[in-house]
Amino acid sequence: MTIVAVVVLTLSVTGTIGIFRPSILVTEIFAVLSFVFGHLIFSIVVSWYLLIFLDTYLSGRFLSDDLGRKHDKPESNIYQDDLLNNYFKLLIAVSLVLMSAGAITTKLLIQTRKNQGYVDVYAENAPQ
Repeated sequence: MTIVAVVVLTLSVTGTIGIFRPSILVTEIFAVLSFVFGHLIFSIVVSWYLLIFLDTYLSGRFLSDDLGRKHDKPESNIYQDDLLNNYFKLLIAVSLVLMSAGAITTKLLIQTRKNQGYVDVYAENAPQ
């Protein structure tokens, strides 16, 4: 999923800055896909963090009586120390970049449509 998200982000950004000149419809599709993938990845990562927190809290390992240990790491299978934590941070960064790219691309497309007169034409012909 991360590879697909990076490909969508790359195509969206290159279309926005003019290196790759697709049609406006293709750029709109890339913008929507990057926005959706960003939200999807972000929601999965936040849900996983919530699952880890609930697992440690409900099992009683969250509040430890042993003050000598620096970290009270759970013995759960879903928590695998720093590797998982770094991967989650990377996924959060990718998702935030995707959401930002989708929002910026959409804003630029709206501005392009306004400059071409599409938005005003649609507004004038809208039912009252």
